[in-house]
Amino acid sequence: MLKKDRFVGYRYYDKKNIKPLFPFGYGLSYTNFEYSNLSISKKEIQDVETVTVSVNVKNTGGVAGKETVQLYIKDLESSVIRPEKELKGFEKVQLQPDEEKTVTFTLDKRAFAYYDVELKDWHVETGEFEILIGKS
Repeated sequence: MLKKDRFVGYRYYDKKNIKPLFPFGYGLSYTNFEYSNLSISKKEIQDVETVTVSVNVKNTGGVAGKETVQLYIKDLESSVIRPEKELKGFEKVQLQPDEEKTVTFTLDKRAFAYYDVELKDWHVETGEFEILIGKS
């Protein structure tokens, strides 16, 4: 019987506190990027609402490059075992030197949910979550 585990890939590395040699998005450019103006449309949502997260990304280097902007969710008070963080969205942007773009993500109920085998459906517990934005 094949054992299914939710701790694979980055989730396993986070759980075991292992720094991967080549993280997600690694090696896309020879330049540097700066993140600024992170904004979240709402601090609290109901299960029928969405939250919009946006961040500005600027190429601060001297050559054009690509950056993979990643959004993770961290459940701060889950009653079940969940990964340290869960990837819920990513977008690759190509920027010229000194160019800046706004990257926007829309999160709904499913972004905060886990699959409950007893309910046979996705379930969101009431509680606090962190939204993490960055690279790798």
